[in-house]
Amino acid sequence: GNNLWIGTYTGGLNVMDLTTKQFRHYYSHLSDTTTLSSNSAYAIYKDTKDNIWIGTMLGINLYDRASDSFRRVKMHNETTIDILQVDNLIWFATNGDGLFSYNLDTEVWKHYRFDPDDLSSLISNNVMCLCLDERDQLWIGTNSGLCKYDPLNDRFILPNTGIGNNSICKIFSDNGHLWITTTKGLIE
Repeated sequence: GNNLWIGTYTGGLNVMDLTTKQFRHYYSHLSDTTTLSSNSAYAIYKDTKDNIWIGTMLGINLYDRASDSFRRVKMHNETTIDILQVDNLIWFATNGDGLFSYNLDTEVWKHYRFDPDDLSSLISNNVMCLCLDERDQLWIGTNSGLCKYDPLNDRFILPNTGIGNNSICKIFSDNGHLWITTTKGLIE
């Protein structure tokens, strides 16, 4: 469709038909599992199978076109702040509960968390952003710095970037360069 999906903080989800300029509004009713899990929608993503994923303060939701409703597919008490697809995996960044992946083919979820005893684990459970570069490398920005995902070994690598443990706000990839915004400024 020709729709613009707009997430809000405490105001639910708004969908504007760009042709008619008409809005549809979706709200959370906690007792009704066909509604959003929360009225604060932070991440919206359309995958290659045309699924619409919505990350809220309480979990991950999937839009059901047939019934014009939602399915709460993964509930947790942390904000899902970013969503990104890499091949057949949908990645969900949470601010407090690490990283989730969902395999579109097998429908299997996987949860990645920081483990201080495992140097190949995620570097923080506060994942702020995700980025896929031109070489299909998944980069993860956290409140403790930057790491990248190694899909062959299903682990995370802390690159030698000199960034340190700056809190990463956003990552952009441009012609082989990563542009990284942090709480202390911009880094290339």
